[in-house]
Amino acid sequence: MREQAQNDPDTFGDKLIKLALPALTGMLAGQIFKMIWNKQRGKDGLDEEERQEGFFMSLVFAALSAAVTAVVSQLSDRGSEAFVNHRHKKAAKH
Repeated sequence: MREQAQNDPDTFGDKLIKLALPALTGMLAGQIFKMIWNKQRGKDGLDEEERQEGFFMSLVFAALSAAVTAVVSQLSDRGSEAFVNHRHKKAAKH
């Protein structure tokens, strides 16, 4: 295990980038999606029919929000991995 840790090319900063960037972008995407959803749905002035649809719309919101967050997190994960690899290649040239 010690050998594996010593041979790992990723620094603490690299690992932090790979961990934090996808998590933060996923959370940010989720919050942006929530703001857009709430703005489009409108919180005030719901009639009785719209209130009855609340459960179904909650399910739709949850599914769409999870999908958007997952896609953004995955893309951000790939981007952070590419960024760290680029830094390693650049450092190896010098």
